[in-house]
Amino acid sequence: MLRRPYVSLLGAACLSGAVALAQRRPPRNPPTPPPPPPPQQPAEITPAPVAEVDGMLRRMRVWLFTPPAGSSAFGVGGAGRRIWVLLPSCRQASPEDHRPPCPIARLSFEAVGGGTVNASEPEGLTGAPDARRVQGVQVGQDVRRLRIRILGNDRAVRYEAIVDATRLGDLPAPQGSPRGSSFDFDLTQYPAR
Repeated sequence: MLRRPYVSLLGAACLSGAVALAQRRPPRNPPTPPPPPPPQQPAEITPAPVAEVDGMLRRMRVWLFTPPAGSSAFGVGGAGRRIWVLLPSCRQASPEDHRPPCPIARLSFEAVGGGTVNASEPEGLTGAPDARRVQGVQVGQDVRRLRIRILGNDRAVRYEAIVDATRLGDLPAPQGSPRGSSFDFDLTQYPAR
């Protein structure tokens, strides 16, 4: 009979010792969080070949050219690569025709990744309101990639592409002849519609 109180007393002592030991034990360290992922590199932009973009623009009746050497026509001169853009003409607005009179207002050019690009506003080849229009562009030698956008009268982007600016020399020379400080395009070679 004496054994029972001793067993109970011994059990209580062991239990209180285990609780005291657990209270003295330092807390476990939380698991080490995984290292942060490496910073994301910006996606590399793959430019479209200049010939493919030129072909797509021609389907929209927009023609890109490498101007003749030494020509300063259409408002853009200076160092760098130069482009002429022959745009379709604008129609007279008519209440019977709900299409925009000028579906292609202009092209915009932007250096991707830095550099200098200067573009003139479109100017008519003649004084007529429905004349074909031309735009001059000068692309700095420091430009690697060039974003080309076709803008409508509502400033909406109708087409966009990025090309390798070093390949702009692959564009054809225009058909026509220099005339003083301007250039006469052979428009029979470049249909407007």
